[in-house]
Amino acid sequence: QVTVGTLPIARGTGNSAEGIWTGALNGNAENSANWGCNTVPTSTIDVVIPRNVRNNPTVINGDIAARNFTINEGAILNMAGSRNITLSNTYTFTNNGTFNGGNQGTVTFLGSGAIAGTSATTFNNVVLNGAVTLTTVPTINGNLQMNDNASVSAAPNYGSNAVLVYNNTNSSSTGNEWSGNGASRAAGQPNTVRISGSGTISLSGNRSVPETLELNGGTLDLGSNTLSLYDELSISGGASGRDRAENRCDRGRE
Repeated sequence: QVTVGTLPIARGTGNSAEGIWTGALNGNAENSANWGCNTVPTSTIDVVIPRNVRNNPTVINGDIAARNFTINEGAILNMAGSRNITLSNTYTFTNNGTFNGGNQGTVTFLGSGAIAGTSATTFNNVVLNGAVTLTTVPTINGNLQMNDNASVSAAPNYGSNAVLVYNNTNSSSTGNEWSGNGASRAAGQPNTVRISGSGTISLSGNRSVPETLELNGGTLDLGSNTLSLYDELSISGGASGRDRAENRCDRGRE
C-alpha cells in the first residue's frame, strides 16, 4: 500500500501544466526547471503557486510576468531585491497563502483587474494602469503609483513609509486611493503624496497630507477644496492652486 500526501496539483493554461510552480530544482523563480513544462511564465500564462512543494519560489534574479496569478492556501511566494512581477490586462491577483513582497520589489498591473483572496496582501511597490477591484484590501508599504486611467474600488491601507504617486499625463480626480482627510495615516490616507508627470490632479474633496507633499511635475488643482499640510511641502516642478491650502504644522501632527 502506498500512501500519497498532498500533491501540488493546480490548473495551468489550456491542457498543459504551464504556469504551475514545481520548485523541482531550487527556489529561483526565473529558472525554467522550476516550472511546469520547463517554461518560465509569460503574460499569456496563468500562474499557480501550490503548497507543499520542494522549494518555495523567490523572485530574485530577474522579472517575471503572468496573466492571472494565484497563491494557493499554504503556499508562499517571496520577492527579493528590486525585482518586478507584471500582470497583463484583465488579470486577477489572488492570494490565499503568503506573499512576501520584500522592501524593494514591485508588482505592476498593466490594465484593469482585481486583487482578491483570503489573505490580505502586503505589497511593497505597486504600479496601476487601469481600474482595479480590491475584493481584498491590500496594504502598501512602498509606493502606490497611479498612472493614466488607474483607479481602485476601495481605500488601500498604507504603511508608515508609503507614498502615493500620481504619474499622469492627462487630467483626473482623486479617488479611493486618497480619500482620507486627517493628520495621521489611515486607510485612504498616505503619509506622503507625490505629484509627477505632466497631467492635472484635481481634489474631489477636502484632503490632507500628514507628512510631505511633493510637487515634482504636473498640476495639483485644489478647486474649492481645502488641502491641509501637517509637515513639509517640497516643490521641484509643477504647479498648485494654493489659495485654499492650509499649513497645519503647528497642530495635529502625530
